[in-house]
Amino acid sequence: MAVTLVVSIVLGAFLGSKPNAWSGTAAKTSVMVAQGIPSFVVALLLIEIFTVQLHWLPSIGHATWPTWIMPSLALAAYLVPQLSRVVAVNISENMGEDYIRTARSYGAGPLRVLLRHALPNSLVAATALFGTQFAYLLSGSLVIESVFSWNGLGQLLVTSVRALDFPVIEAAVFVETILVFMVNACADTLFVTLDPRLRRQQ
Repeated sequence: MAVTLVVSIVLGAFLGSKPNAWSGTAAKTSVMVAQGIPSFVVALLLIEIFTVQLHWLPSIGHATWPTWIMPSLALAAYLVPQLSRVVAVNISENMGEDYIRTARSYGAGPLRVLLRHALPNSLVAATALFGTQFAYLLSGSLVIESVFSWNGLGQLLVTSVRALDFPVIEAAVFVETILVFMVNACADTLFVTLDPRLRRQQ
């Protein structure tokens, strides 16, 4: 999720600030193409490139930090296009607002206008997507854990389903439900913090 947030905000800020430039169009096309690639395909491509061909990263286990790189990228690859497009659309809309023109009239540079004014307001809508994406991460981890041979909650749930071990299935689903609930509660709290209009209503 951290990888998704960082990459999506940077990419969305770039796309939103340059909607009509050739570089922005090329990046937008790449984002649309990446949206159609499943996470397990990305995982297999990463293993082929960085493990089989380059021998840079291990593909099995999770004892050291290098083993976290490819699974994190594989899961984030599907989420980044969605979140970055939301950030980009909102930044593009905010760049035409009166407060942006006011900031520019006071002498604020393009980077300051983007980071200080447009980006924070654009993150309000992106926060609403955060909880939904985290729920996908839990379901997507079932496949990614199998690809990278991780002994995690996803592997446990798959094994339990195959063995018809209903108590373990119920426990695993309950834990994932609690995680989704907690993340959505944090996202709602962050949503109120970022949007001053909601704070005034409380």
